[in-house]
Amino acid sequence: MELSNTYFTDYQIKGKSVSQIFAELLNDRNKAFSINQKDWQEQYVRSFAQMLDSMPEPRKIVKEILARELEKKGLQPIDPDAVYLNKFGQADKSSDEQYYNHESGSLVWSYKLTDACLMNVLGKYYYDDWDILYSDVSVGLYTEGSAADSWGAHNIVPIMPIEIFNIFYYYPIYKEFNRQVENFWQQYKDRYMHYLEDNFLLSGVVQYKNKMLSENAFSIIRKVYNHQDDIEAKFLKIYGYASTDIMIIRDLKDATGLLILYIPGARFPFIEFLTSSDCRNWIKQHIENPFLRNSFANHFSIYERQDGLEYSGVDTALKGIAEDTWDIGYIDFDHHTVLSVNLFATVADKTQKRMQADGDVQIKSDSELTRDHVYNFIHGMLSQLYYFEALVPEILIPLNLTLSLTELGLSVDKMVDGDTYEERKYGVGEFVTSFLFLGINMLPFFAEAISYMKQFDLKKIPKYSNEEEVIKTYFNVSAEDVLIDTPAITPEGEDAGKTFLARLADENNELVVFKPLAGNKYIRLNPTTHEEIPGELISKVYSSNLEKMVYVRSGLKGGAPYSPLELDFSAVMSVADLRKKAAVIGKPIGKSYKKIIEKLDHWHTITTFEEKSKSAFELIHLIRKYKIEHPESRRIPAFDSLEEELKGALFTDGMNDLQKNLIKMLDKVGAEATSILYKSVLQEIKGIDIGKTGTLVLFAENNYTTYPFAGFAEELPTQLSFTPYYVIPETSEFSILEHAYYNDSLFEGLGFDNNIDVLKYTIERIKSENLLSEIEEIDNKLYIGYNFEELNQIISTFSCAEETQYSEYPLTFIQMLQELGSIKGQGIPEKGLMHVYSSAKYYQDTVEKRMNTVETAFQISDNYDFSIWDNNFPGNQNYIEFLKNQETTNSAISTAVSTSMGVAFDDSAESLRFITENLETFYEEGIRNIFVRRLNHRLLKRDIALYLRGENMTDRLNAALLTTLEHGHDLYRALIREAKKIKINVIPTGGHDGIISGALDIYESYYANVEQTIREFNLINDSSGKFLIITPPTALRPIAGIHAPFPNIAELTNIPVLKVTENKLLDLSVAIGREKLDVRVPAWTEFVPLDGKVLGWKTYGGKDYLKPNQSTRRDLFIKGRDAHQATELLNEIDVLKGHIADLATASSGSCASVSAKVLQNLRTLGYNTGRGYSLAYWKKRGNDYFPFNHTATSVWLQNEEFVVDATHLQFPHAPEDAEQIIVQRPEDWAEEIASRAEAIRPWLEHGLKGVSVIGYFEPPIYTKPRILKQP
Repeated sequence: MELSNTYFTDYQIKGKSVSQIFAELLNDRNKAFSINQKDWQEQYVRSFAQMLDSMPEPRKIVKEILARELEKKGLQPIDPDAVYLNKFGQADKSSDEQYYNHESGSLVWSYKLTDACLMNVLGKYYYDDWDILYSDVSVGLYTEGSAADSWGAHNIVPIMPIEIFNIFYYYPIYKEFNRQVENFWQQYKDRYMHYLEDNFLLSGVVQYKNKMLSENAFSIIRKVYNHQDDIEAKFLKIYGYASTDIMIIRDLKDATGLLILYIPGARFPFIEFLTSSDCRNWIKQHIENPFLRNSFANHFSIYERQDGLEYSGVDTALKGIAEDTWDIGYIDFDHHTVLSVNLFATVADKTQKRMQADGDVQIKSDSELTRDHVYNFIHGMLSQLYYFEALVPEILIPLNLTLSLTELGLSVDKMVDGDTYEERKYGVGEFVTSFLFLGINMLPFFAEAISYMKQFDLKKIPKYSNEEEVIKTYFNVSAEDVLIDTPAITPEGEDAGKTFLARLADENNELVVFKPLAGNKYIRLNPTTHEEIPGELISKVYSSNLEKMVYVRSGLKGGAPYSPLELDFSAVMSVADLRKKAAVIGKPIGKSYKKIIEKLDHWHTITTFEEKSKSAFELIHLIRKYKIEHPESRRIPAFDSLEEELKGALFTDGMNDLQKNLIKMLDKVGAEATSILYKSVLQEIKGIDIGKTGTLVLFAENNYTTYPFAGFAEELPTQLSFTPYYVIPETSEFSILEHAYYNDSLFEGLGFDNNIDVLKYTIERIKSENLLSEIEEIDNKLYIGYNFEELNQIISTFSCAEETQYSEYPLTFIQMLQELGSIKGQGIPEKGLMHVYSSAKYYQDTVEKRMNTVETAFQISDNYDFSIWDNNFPGNQNYIEFLKNQETTNSAISTAVSTSMGVAFDDSAESLRFITENLETFYEEGIRNIFVRRLNHRLLKRDIALYLRGENMTDRLNAALLTTLEHGHDLYRALIREAKKIKINVIPTGGHDGIISGALDIYESYYANVEQTIREFNLINDSSGKFLIITPPTALRPIAGIHAPFPNIAELTNIPVLKVTENKLLDLSVAIGREKLDVRVPAWTEFVPLDGKVLGWKTYGGKDYLKPNQSTRRDLFIKGRDAHQATELLNEIDVLKGHIADLATASSGSCASVSAKVLQNLRTLGYNTGRGYSLAYWKKRGNDYFPFNHTATSVWLQNEEFVVDATHLQFPHAPEDAEQIIVQRPEDWAEEIASRAEAIRPWLEHGLKGVSVIGYFEPPIYTKPRILKQP
C-alpha cells in the first residue's frame, strides 16, 4: 500500500500513534521494521544507539593517548577523569620535602585533566613558559580539585605537567580524532543518511498529527522522503555561507507555490511560507532573540561562524541582520538545487565535512567564541533523540539528558540537572562557564543515553511515561493537590516566590512548573532541570466562569501567526483600549462584559492562525449577543468598533459578500462551525478543494448540532467525578413537561405529586440497579455523563421490562429526558439536548468532529486512488470458487482467514451462530480479537474485558446485551460466553455523539456512517493479531460519497467480506460497488465565482523558468492520447492555424480585438467554438500592485476544449519559439502565459472578454498582494 502517493487524510491519522503512522510510511529500505512486528521499535532504537556509540569521542581519545604514551614513558597509568590539573598563586616547601604545599586560598583554577587536555589549557598558558611545567610550584596534577582544603604530597600525582604537555604537543588530539572520524563515516555514512531521512519523515508525522502542518506540506514531505521527482531543495545561506542542514523545499507541481523551511531539531521543524521574502522576514524576526540566534548558528560549521582577518563569519552576519545594520538580503538560498533523491546524501556529506573541519579547527584552538566540535556534532544527533521520544513514548531518555527545543533548533547549553551540574563545577577558572566546557561535559550524559537506548526494552518501561507523572513523582504531589481553581503552590524544597506549580485552565489542563517573568506573565520550566522553555509563557488571568484567577498558556504577545492570505491582525484594539472606550462612569463591569474582556485578552496571546481566527469569531459572537441582551447599553459603540476591527482582521478588501455570509452563518451555527467554514473558504479562494465549503455549509445548516452554543459553560462542582455530556441547570425545568409522570400506574402508591420527585426516584433506581452511575444531582443541577444514544443502549424496552431483572422505572427517566429535549429541540430530543443542555466541551468536540469528518470525506474525489483500499488477498474468481468449493467448514475458515489480517461478517443471526459455533477454529487460525459494532465502545469495553478475565457480568453489560434483542436475537451473549472459554478478546466498536438515529437527512445519515467507520477503523488499527469484524450490513458497503464513495470497513482494513449461506462461507468482496450520493452538492457561489479560480497563490515564472516552445507544447496537449489520436489532433491543429495565420500579432493590448476576429473566422469555417478563456493577474509597479489581463478564444477538438491564442508573442518568449499561434489546454495555456508574464496570483476565468469589457477585467481584489509597511 503506497500511502506516499496518496492524500493522507484525517481518518488515516486519527486514532493512530505517531509510531504507527511512521511505520506505515517507512519506505522499502526499512520494511524490516514492520508495523506488525512487535519489537520493531526496540530494533530501531538500538540500531540508532549502536551508530551513536561508534561516534568518535574526544574524552575517550584523551584517555587512549595518555594510557599509550604514559606506558611508553614508563610512568604510572592514570584516569584523567579522576585527576585534576590545578593552578596556584602561592607555594611553600621545606628543605626536606619533595613537593610544594598549597593552601586553599592559593588555588587559581582547577580542571579535570581530560577537560584540560581538550581545552588545551597547558598550551594556552605555558606555550612560551613551558619550563615552569617541570615542577609543581605553580601548576600540578592532583587527585583532588577545588573541594580539597590543601594540596601537596598527600594528594599529588607524581607526574610533572611537562609530560602531559609533551604528549599532546607531539600527538595532537585532532589527528587521532580525524582518523576516527574517517573510520566512522566509512562504516556508518549510509546508516546516518537513512536516519536523517527517517527523522525528516518522523518530524513531519509529529507536526502533522499535532495539527501544526498543512495537508499540502505533509504531502510534499512524504514526496521528499520517497525521492519523488519535481521536488526542489535549496540550502539556506547566510552571507554566502551554506547551512549544513537548513533548507527550503518546494514541489514544482504544486500550484500554491508553497515553500517549506526545514530546520532540523527545531520545536516545529517545518515552517510554511508563500514567498521567500516571508521566509526571510520570519528568520530575521527570530534571530533578533540572542538565544534563538545562537541555536540557529549551530546549523553552520565552526570555521564559517568565526570572523577572519578580512572577512566576517556567520555569527557577525546574523547579529548584523538582527540589528538592521546588515541587509536582510544576506539571508539567501543556494542557487544550486538538490534533487530529493540526493538530498539526504548531500546533508550527510556536509555533516561529514563539517565534523572533520570542526575537529581540525576547534580541538587545536581554545576560542570561546564558538562551541567545541563535540557540541556541534552531537547537536545534530541529539536533535534526533527528541523524535525518538515521539516515536517510542516509553523510551524516556534519562531525564538528566534534557533537550531544549527552540524555534530555530536544539539548544544543549544546559544538559544536566541542577544538582549534577553543581557537582561537576569542581573548580574555578575562565573555562568553567564556557560553552566549550559545557560541550565537553555533555559527553558522559550523551553516553548514558546511548547505553540506555542500546538496551531499550519495551517490557521494562519506567512506572511513569508523561510529564504529569514526572512532576507528581519529582515534587511528591497528588493530582488532588493541584486543581485548576487552586492557587499556584511552591513545591517542597523550592524557593518561595521563585518556583510555582499549577494546573492550567485551558483545554488539556496540564500540570506545569513555572517561574515569574513580569506582571502576570510567567515562563514554563523543565520540571527536572528548571531550565526555561523558550516561548512557553504562562499568564495569570481572571476567569469569569470560575470567578477567580487561573493560569493559562499564552504565546508571545505581539507575535502574529502565519496567515495564508496575508491577513493583518495587528490593528485590533488591546484590552486597555477597550476598557477606556467602553468605560461608563458609575456602572460596574457585568458578566457579559467580563467575558468579552477575557476573550480579547486571550485573543492577543494566540500565535496560530486557526486558533486566532476561531477566537475572533467567538469574540464577534459574544459582542452580537451582548448587543441583543443589552440594547440600551452605552458600551455598544466601543463594542461596535471592536467588532469592525475583528472583521477587518478576518476579511480583506473585496470579501464583503464572504463577510456578510459568514457572519450570518455565525448567528445560525455558532463560532465553532463558522471558524471551520472560514478555514475552508480561504482554501477555496486559493483555488484548492473547490466546492468543499458549499458541502460544509449545507451540512452545517442541516445538522442540528451546529447551532450557536447555548449550553452549560459554568464551573463544574469539585465533587463531580466525571465530565458531563449534558447539564440541566435547574431540575425545576422538568416541571414544564406536559405529561404528568407521577400519575402513571408505575408510580401508584409512592406518594409523588410532581415530576421532579419522579425524576429523583428514577435516578436512584438506575443507580441501585447498577445500570449507570454517572448521573448526579448537585445543588438542583442535573449532570449526565452519557449522551442520548448511550443512555438508550443501556435503558431500553428490552432491558427494563417485566421479564428481566431490571425495573421499568429507568425507562421513565429516558422518557422525561426525551420530552424535555423535544420541547427545546422543536420535536427532536437529541437536538434540544445538544443545543440547550450540552456541556461546552461536549459541544465543541462534537461540532469539530462532525465538520472535520465531512471535510475529510469531501477530499475523496473522482480521481482518488482507490487502489489503497483494494483487498490485498487473492480477490479473484479463482479464490471465490476455491472458497465456495471447500468441503469442510474448517477448511473454508482456514482459506478465508489465511488471506489477510482478518475477515468481516455482517451481523445477521446466521453469521453470529456460525462464528460462535466455529470460534475455536477461528482461534486456531490466528483470530485473537473480535470487533462488534452493535455494542458501545466507551460504555462496555471495560465491562466486557473484566468478564472475559473471569469476573461476573456487570448489570450494565447485561442490560446492553438485552437491548440487542431489538435486532431479533440474543446471540451476542452466546458469542461473548464462548469467547471467554477460548480466550479471544471481544472489543465493542459502537458509539455515537448524539446523532439522530435513522435520520432521513442525507447529511446526517452520511456523517453517521462515515464517523462510525472511521472510529471502528481506528480501534481495529490499534489492535494486534488477526481479527474478525461483526458489523451491520451497511458498514460492509462503501458509503455513497459526495464526489466519490467513502470506503467501507473491510476496504479500509484490506480484508475479505464473508457471508454465511446455509452454513457455507461465501466471499462478497468483488460484488461491492462504488457509488456516489444521489444529490450533488452545489458550490457556495457567493464565495468563489462559478466560472473562475485562482491559478496559484504565488509569483509565476522567474529566472529559473524555461520558456516553452512548439515541441514542449505539443508534448503537453497530446498527453493521454494514443499515437493515432495524437497524429490526427496535430494535423487538425496545423490546418486550423493555417486558416487564421494572418491574424497573428505580437502587439501589446491586442488580445481582445484579435481574439474576436479569430472567433468569427473559426465560426465561419464551421468550427465548434468554445466560450474562450481569460487570465487576469497582478504585477508590481513601484510600491503598489496593478492588474493586467489577457484573453483568447477556444475551440472544441476531439471532444476537448482548447485555447487558441494568436497574440501570445506579446509576452516574453524563448528565442527559438517561432510558433505564431498556440493551441493548448486551458490550464496549460494559463500556466504558460502567467509564467512568461511573471504574473502574481493569476485568476483564470472561463469566457472570452470583448474589447468593451477587457479594460475592466481584473483579479478579485482579495487576491491583491499585501503592501508591506515601510520601516
